[in-house]
Amino acid sequence: MGLGTVNHQGFDMAAGTQRMQAGYSSQVVEAVAVLHGITFAVDTCQLPFVVESDTLGVVKMINEGRPSPGRYWTDCW
Repeated sequence: MGLGTVNHQGFDMAAGTQRMQAGYSSQVVEAVAVLHGITFAVDTCQLPFVVESDTLGVVKMINEGRPSPGRYWTDCW
């Protein structure tokens, strides 16, 4: 999985990748990337932030404010 951050002017601030040892669905990988991205943004005081994702299910879950434990988040840990 990979993630990147840019500032309000569009300049790259940081990027990272992490290898996942098992064959997870794209939605699980995207949920893990979002989780790591949010944690990174908070830890490095890059606030406020915007989350962008290509996986509609993960975006909807975040926007609705109600994670579905059985679908994505339980696989993140």
